[in-house]
Amino acid sequence: MFTKGFWRDTLERMARTFAQTMVATLGATTFNAFHVSWPVPLGISVGAAFLCFLTCVIAAPKGDKNSASFLTPTTNSEPASSHKHERLEL
Repeated sequence: MFTKGFWRDTLERMARTFAQTMVATLGATTFNAFHVSWPVPLGISVGAAFLCFLTCVIAAPKGDKNSASFLTPTTNSEPASSHKHERLEL
């Protein structure tokens, strides 16, 4: 959790969550930048990004130490393209 890779991954996930939540709360068809009540979508998006942060912190001891994911990387000698279904270990 205290690696540069973990924090880069966490910030990327938080930024994506924030942007996706902003788009979802604004609504693509009714967006008018001059008539939006900005505090509401911003507040919801910040809340979603914070929940994303908490998820990353909870995942830190479970997965790869350089990632904010619950998944651990698998090591195979065969290329991934040779497998029909890859199994990720939790």
